[in-house]
Amino acid sequence: MALAALLTLSLSTPGQENREKEAAIRKLAERNIQSSEGAFIERARRGDADAIKSFLAVGMDANLRDTDAEGSTVLMVAAMAGMNDVVSILVSHGADVGALTTKGRTALMWAAWRGHVETVQLLMTLGADINAKDTLGSTALTFAILKDQLNVVNLLLKSGARTDSTNRQGADELRRAVDGGHTLAVKALLDSGVQPNQTDSLGRSAIVAAAARGHSEIVRMLIARGAPVESRDPTSGETILMVAAARKQTETALELLKLSASCDARDKIGRTALMIAAETGNVELLGELVSRRVDLDATDNSGKTAVQRAKRAKQDEATRLLILAGALDQTGP
Repeated sequence: MALAALLTLSLSTPGQENREKEAAIRKLAERNIQSSEGAFIERARRGDADAIKSFLAVGMDANLRDTDAEGSTVLMVAAMAGMNDVVSILVSHGADVGALTTKGRTALMWAAWRGHVETVQLLMTLGADINAKDTLGSTALTFAILKDQLNVVNLLLKSGARTDSTNRQGADELRRAVDGGHTLAVKALLDSGVQPNQTDSLGRSAIVAAAARGHSEIVRMLIARGAPVESRDPTSGETILMVAAARKQTETALELLKLSASCDARDKIGRTALMIAAETGNVELLGELVSRRVDLDATDNSGKTAVQRAKRAKQDEATRLLILAGALDQTGP
């Protein structure tokens, strides 16, 4: 709404309300601030509390939405920028702390994403739902974890944020922290009481995910907190050593061997870690397994040895290493 139009409107309204609106319009004009929705949003982003008061005094909607892709409210804009005075002013004028974007995101989520600890605390004090989920199943805690906002993570955990909340893929907060390699967030979750060997809604444990992604420090941490070193993938039956081997996460696999992971365990099709290392051509891991005097000629459920699996995968160096170590040079695929 143009400044002149607002002034005309205010002059037609009798009494104290009219005088307050007129004064607010003049304050904006004196500062060369356009009386527009875009300027209102921008001043909220900048934390211009005086301008926000003036905008609200002339009738701007405290729940106005931005023109961004998700339709963020002006409160979300202020929260994302960590502008606590503006957040308080907007809420006192009726801004909805529980408003959602088109993707289900809240002001609290955006404040957590940006790491604004005081803003997160303020929004919770003002009634924000700490466990609200967006359309993907993410919470404010998830947002903080994904951006490594450790101070916010700790605040949310101390304030009662649920850690068993799952996304559409069934991953809980620990699993999401592990997937992203967020080591400090994993520690914070464990310190808050989350069990290291718990499984998500699909039966997957965090340590299997950590091994698959090569997050060695997280693997060590989970094992130190009680996760079994022989944890298995529920689908393939692979131990975490096999999981690391299959994905060529050599550092993690070697670390697991130091932690006494079994070299002889088998998955659902009878493979050992040696067979997996052979068929993936992981010569470094293969050499370590050979040095541990594992059975070089063991067969899987289909009768194939590590050498045969290496040959079938055309892993020539792995094949040579096994034969030089004393494995039988079987013919056949």
